[in-house]
Amino acid sequence: MPSATLTSPASPATFRLDGGDLLPRMLSETRVLFDGDPSPLIFTSSGQVSAIAPYSLAGKFATTLQVEYRGVPTAALTLPVAPSSPALFTLDSSGRGAGAVLNQDYSVNTPANPAAIGSVIMLFATGEGQTSPQVPDGKIASPPQ
Repeated sequence: MPSATLTSPASPATFRLDGGDLLPRMLSETRVLFDGDPSPLIFTSSGQVSAIAPYSLAGKFATTLQVEYRGVPTAALTLPVAPSSPALFTLDSSGRGAGAVLNQDYSVNTPANPAAIGSVIMLFATGEGQTSPQVPDGKIASPPQ
């Protein structure tokens, strides 16, 4: 696999929504590019970047990935693309065990702390795949209208 030395932000940075409903495509001078197009970012630090794979990957067999910091890109890395596979994130990030579910008051949902009947819960998931109708990459979910 190609590799490159990449300087990265010293302090972690998390996205902020400044009155809009789209995640930023640059965060702390960092971008993640899929086939040359910047993707929405959730988090960046010196050891990790969390980006959202764009809907444009649907139907592709491979994509080229680069991370860019202060305009300097890493070497391009070709990665396989798999069909979407919806799943819930887990509390311990292992992919096993209790799901990452919050109650309406933002407390962690557990057998000892269940959601109240009729309340709203929040599920943290991945692998949505293409939607119909299509929505822009990085659009924050909102209640149905």
